[in-house]
Amino acid sequence: MNHTERKVLSEENGILAAHPALRLRLQSITLNNLGCYHCRLNKMPAALKVLQQAVQLEQQASKEEGEEREQAQRPDTWGMA
Repeated sequence: MNHTERKVLSEENGILAAHPALRLRLQSITLNNLGCYHCRLNKMPAALKVLQQAVQLEQQASKEEGEEREQAQRPDTWGMA
């Protein structure tokens, strides 16, 4: 990944800024992978800590997705009086 690609993915106005639920899901997947890695090394306290963080992010992502879905289903009231 080059500098420009990293910048687009990490900046507040980057691709993932427009999709908060996706950003949270990707962070959750990363933490889940890290938890599995700690588990393989038999570092259970570290594994538990990051896996709990992954669960929290998944819950936040589900909430964000619900809010995004709700917004998309609202009728457009512009120009209606």
